[in-house]
Amino acid sequence: MRSEQCLDIDFGEFRTNLIDMLHQVQKHEMFLKCEIDSNYGKLIFYGKSKIKAIIFLTVDLQITNQKEIFDEMNNNILELQNMNKTLASQLQMSKSRLEDKDSEIEKFVMINRELEKRFLKDLQKLSFVFSNKLQECSSLLLNKIVVLSHKLLKLIQDVEIVKAESLLKSDSSTRLLQSMENLRLESIETSKVVNDLKRENCNLKSAQLSDEKMITELNNTIQRQDAEFRELRKQRDEFEKDVKQATMIIAQKSTANEELARDVVKANQMLVNFNHLLDTKNQEVR
Repeated sequence: MRSEQCLDIDFGEFRTNLIDMLHQVQKHEMFLKCEIDSNYGKLIFYGKSKIKAIIFLTVDLQITNQKEIFDEMNNNILELQNMNKTLASQLQMSKSRLEDKDSEIEKFVMINRELEKRFLKDLQKLSFVFSNKLQECSSLLLNKIVVLSHKLLKLIQDVEIVKAESLLKSDSSTRLLQSMENLRLESIETSKVVNDLKRENCNLKSAQLSDEKMITELNNTIQRQDAEFRELRKQRDEFEKDVKQATMIIAQKSTANEELARDVVKANQMLVNFNHLLDTKNQEVR
């Protein structure tokens, strides 16, 4: 790989890359060195690593010919003069257009003023006519109102007379209506009392049926308890008979063992429990 390469590069195409490299130099991401002798100059873009410096780009600079500089300046001045002439002509055209617009605006303003004057005159005429018509209408309306008020007063008087006559005629009908209303209220009260009596009768019938049902259930319960009482009495008699027989056997045998004595004690306890149960049943039956 060669250490140096010479390339012919168009400055217009390379300008953005060169600006980017200059920004890197400002940020100290790349370094720039300038070498100058009597006729030539050299710009060196390089970077530093731990081993050595790496040169990215070398730009050779030569002294520019002064004639070329003056020629370029003359060309630029001529171009600027042409641009100034073009702008001056455009400015003159814009001024003429503005003057035309100003004249049109003045015409519109004059027309607008004339229209305003006409409108004010027409408005004054209209207001005058309207006020006259309004006065005529108001006077006519007042006359109509006065006539109607007189008619209304007469009508009210006639109504009062008819009202007084109707009150005299309706007095008797009012008393009749009052008596009919009283009869209606009395009939309503009577129907309420009848309905209350009917409801009370129904309640009494339902209570009677429930009492009869309860009496029947109590009679059935008493019959069941009587049967149970008779059965318990029969069992008690049998137990008493068995106890008496056991007592006679125990009295005759003096050599009864302890187990038989315990059985007798248990039998006596059963008899006591049975008697207690029998007394409880007797109390429930009573």
